[in-house]
Amino acid sequence: MHPSGFKIQFLTLCLFLAGCDFQAGVTVTDKNRFSGAGIVFEIPMETSDATTGTPGITYQSERFSAETNGKTLTVNGKDYGALNKGDIVDFYEYPTIKVNGEIRRPKGT
Repeated sequence: MHPSGFKIQFLTLCLFLAGCDFQAGVTVTDKNRFSGAGIVFEIPMETSDATTGTPGITYQSERFSAETNGKTLTVNGKDYGALNKGDIVDFYEYPTIKVNGEIRRPKGT
């Protein structure tokens, strides 16, 4: 192809793209999943520290702390009640906390 033909095609493409209303969006749906003592914590991607294993899960971020021994859930030092093996605790909408899709509130509130 002749160099001037390439320039014309390139300019035509640029003009076409300049006239387009093109937007690219990224949807982030990934969650950190931490498992321990038969429980899963789902937490949004954020800077944090977590320890997991047979004894349970201990999680700490700038926004909140949470822990479980596989039997109870504690968030920011408050008792959020009993957990059972296989439960999924979702912190994705924190400060709303869900266990198996149901909103969980601290005891006494």
